[in-house]
Amino acid sequence: GQRLVRRVAAKRNTYQSSPLQTQSIIETVGHLLPKTPEEVEKVSADLGYKNLPLANQKSYTLVKGRDTPQTPGGYQGRAGLYEVMEVTEEIQQLIIKHATSHEVQKVAMQQGMITMRQDGYLKALTGITTIEEVNRVASDSA
Repeated sequence: GQRLVRRVAAKRNTYQSSPLQTQSIIETVGHLLPKTPEEVEKVSADLGYKNLPLANQKSYTLVKGRDTPQTPGGYQGRAGLYEVMEVTEEIQQLIIKHATSHEVQKVAMQQGMITMRQDGYLKALTGITTIEEVNRVASDSA
């Protein structure tokens, strides 16, 4: 699936995530983030994001656009959130056996599928959008 989120405007401020936001980030994408500074470049490239932060930080640097007449709410433009599932042999077998969508998604996530919410959180961590915007738009349970 896919959804559009509002993109943070070029005029922006940075701030540190609250304890609740930090917990949500770790629960949602902590397992995807690089564990050591040496892994940052490789993991960022493998996932298709620029300069991902390390996993399990005490807080994360996030951005918020400045609310101006040209950029209402601090947003300007749109960015896509995507969820793509590779149909592997195991997924094919589940589909043939009429497995529930929950069962198919569970296996797909075990095989590395990134949900829309996870894609959005990764985009928020790289300054494209905000956690609030992702939570507004993405409805998956991950």
